[in-house]
Amino acid sequence: MRKSSLYFIVLAMALFMGSCGGDKKKSSTEDEMKYPQPNMELSAADTTEVIALTNQFLDRLRAEKFDEAVGMIFFLNGDSIESLSNDRARGQKALLIRCKGVRYDIDYFKFSEEKDNIVKYTVTMFEKDADDPRPNKTSFFLKPIRRDGKWFLTMADSMSDTNHMNGTKIEN
Repeated sequence: MRKSSLYFIVLAMALFMGSCGGDKKKSSTEDEMKYPQPNMELSAADTTEVIALTNQFLDRLRAEKFDEAVGMIFFLNGDSIESLSNDRARGQKALLIRCKGVRYDIDYFKFSEEKDNIVKYTVTMFEKDADDPRPNKTSFFLKPIRRDGKWFLTMADSMSDTNHMNGTKIEN
């Protein structure tokens, strides 16, 4: 396992355990508004599973196994999880190939609801010198969804959003 993956797993577990520790009530609602709690019950296993699933997806992108990466993406149709149609799969594959990078990193993840969670990842398109003004990074969002205790990755975009959330209700 790569050091960055291990770092994110340890950080996620520490953050999760820290937010669950003790029976203390916050005296200020300011922190609760700044860092809203998920509207669903989560365990450390959920966090670990989402990170592992995302890392599997990114590993396939790193290895340029775009068909396998697209095969990990599902579609939220109302309340059901479906495989991507051939047209959607071709479109996702074309996008992933166009945005092929030299590095893929998870930036952050946020849990909110069973069908509204976000993982942001950044693709470094090419390495550059410090004085090079060209942008070399782009970011994408995955939308992990939990159904019957199992996590699925979907794309966070308005085209695949039949719940009319414009991708997500989560504020970035």
